[in-house]
Amino acid sequence: MVADLHRDAADPADSANTSGLSSLGPDLFNLREPEPAPDFLRGHDYGEDYSNLTAAQRIAVLENLDLRKTRPTWDAMRPDALHTDVPVMSRSLSERERMGWAPAGVELPLPAHLETPKVVHSVWFFGAPLSGAFRQNLQISASQAPTFLFVNLPRVRVEEAIGRQPTDPADPLTAVWDFVRWTQESGVIPVSLAEVSNADTPFDLADATATEMLKLNGPGWAAASDNVRMSILKRWGGAYLDSDNHVTDVDRLFSAVNAREAFAVNMGVAGGDPNNDAWVMPKGHPAAELWIALQARNYGATQVELFPEVLLGADYRMPGGNAMRNSVLYRTGPGLFNDFVQVLEYRDKHDLPPISGIERGAALSWGPESATRPQPSSGRQDTLFVAKAVVETLARDLLSNRNGDLHLTAVRQAIDAHPQRDLLLNAVVSFIASRPDLAGAVQSVTLEAFYQHGDVRVDLPEAASKLIEIDGDPFMLLGEGVYPAHLNEPVGGATTTPSPIDPATSETPHLAQEESADGGRSETVGDTRSESTTHVPGDAATDDTESAFDETVRAELLERLHRLSGDTEPSGDPMPVTESAVDGRGAVWSGDDVVSQDDVAAGVTDGRRADGESVERGCRLVRRMSLRFGGFIWLAGILLTDRSLGWRAWRRSRRWVGVRRGFRGGARWLTSRCICGNRSNMR
Repeated sequence: MVADLHRDAADPADSANTSGLSSLGPDLFNLREPEPAPDFLRGHDYGEDYSNLTAAQRIAVLENLDLRKTRPTWDAMRPDALHTDVPVMSRSLSERERMGWAPAGVELPLPAHLETPKVVHSVWFFGAPLSGAFRQNLQISASQAPTFLFVNLPRVRVEEAIGRQPTDPADPLTAVWDFVRWTQESGVIPVSLAEVSNADTPFDLADATATEMLKLNGPGWAAASDNVRMSILKRWGGAYLDSDNHVTDVDRLFSAVNAREAFAVNMGVAGGDPNNDAWVMPKGHPAAELWIALQARNYGATQVELFPEVLLGADYRMPGGNAMRNSVLYRTGPGLFNDFVQVLEYRDKHDLPPISGIERGAALSWGPESATRPQPSSGRQDTLFVAKAVVETLARDLLSNRNGDLHLTAVRQAIDAHPQRDLLLNAVVSFIASRPDLAGAVQSVTLEAFYQHGDVRVDLPEAASKLIEIDGDPFMLLGEGVYPAHLNEPVGGATTTPSPIDPATSETPHLAQEESADGGRSETVGDTRSESTTHVPGDAATDDTESAFDETVRAELLERLHRLSGDTEPSGDPMPVTESAVDGRGAVWSGDDVVSQDDVAAGVTDGRRADGESVERGCRLVRRMSLRFGGFIWLAGILLTDRSLGWRAWRRSRRWVGVRRGFRGGARWLTSRCICGNRSNMR
């Protein structure tokens, strides 16, 4: 198998990451390349993101791509042949309405004409069977509105399953046939992701989505789903629901698109926090483009750069910790809401428009304790694919995401599920050890993970164990045991493939060890910032460094959005408002004048300001804080303990009392919960 991997691997120069998303790493086996457009879609002038099609025509495309049906003809997919009976809500907007959907709507105007098909979209990737509860939710939604389920099933496998209709549990196609038969009975319309996101019309972040899916585990599929859902809403519009939600009132659900904001998001129960598991919006809504831009920004960060340093060494064995250790929450998921509302200049993320007409769930189907597991693969070609996927995942972490770390715990599930587990792991480690561009980058290996339900360790078979040389005691990173290590040269020597990077001079921060102030071993990260800070467990939050998310980054995001939408400039000055009102960010409108909340706050004394800082400056700094500070403290509080404590920590970091005092109070509380186990709020 090692020879097969070397045969199929691209040279370093040909496998370099060209996606523009620096954390993805090399594409060693060209597994990220989107599939060519099928013959029946090739050559049609749909335009980029189907821009030449109306909303009704776009839905007709999905109806024709129904995997339950016979493969469509080229003529049936011509734009002039695309028709549907699905109702489409439409309305034209004035310039004032286009810019009034959000406080910063002037910079991201709505389309002049809104079109929203009354359909529901959902996503499921075949890493595990679709559970009975999820099937029931999708079936309920399908009884209310046409429901499209995007899956990672190629049409040829579905056609083979329909033709054979296998029932043998050992036959891989039995699960496919069971799924197709259920869609026939439920009315849910299955659509192959590879057909709508193909080489001619790829989704945004297609490279990142492919990278996530190659993890072959729950967090990877969850991140891929996060990416895909926003491209679906951007291209087609409608409602998106995770399959642990379902529609209860379709009219209430779609009423949001007639409101000023023209979109809505799941805000949970009363006073809850936004979640990206349910959205509704018209096609082309700038909210979808903004979310995609934030995800793209986050794919430019390494894993440790996504997390606040206070959480890097936390104990994740407490309730909620299993989910929190994963990048998906911060890179593609609900952690983006803090920055989402900052760009749109809302006062708070709780001011976002809430979705209605659905019943919400919280299955966390992707978490480590869920039933989501990769399906075992057998046979030479399937085993070779799993080996390639595992190598791609390890190479990404090694070179770009956890620079210098051979992250074996990240691929443990995919390896352990394979019938020939030791053969697979030996081949993967041997291949990496025989490539100088990979072996030379190894500085550590992650072998242990600590979960609430029990600790796990990657057991190395003999051949792999001889290649991995442990150089010292482990340190903790995100609830995992990381050992300083290097790779020995395999018997027979290494290949002569040149290295595309110089690990010694790479600009990406490397994992490193540093002695803590109390003499113990702590984990820190070499940083590209000009100054670093030492974090002591008793006072972990003394770093007043501002987040990388500042006005410059916001301007770059807006520029990217205008470029992608075809607008080189915002569409004009805001229309004057004749009546007095308070907008979503707290700005007071009165006639033609706008008095900002900063102007109002500047004259207010809170009585608890820190170090005599002005309230105005504190407000300005707080707006510039990204989720790496206050937002993370709030999220950690919500997930690791009860909501009230988390909310108090969040309020501490957001109050008009100066950023330093607020962040210190919240982080001290969080450190006590994560490290010391102290239940006090550290007032």
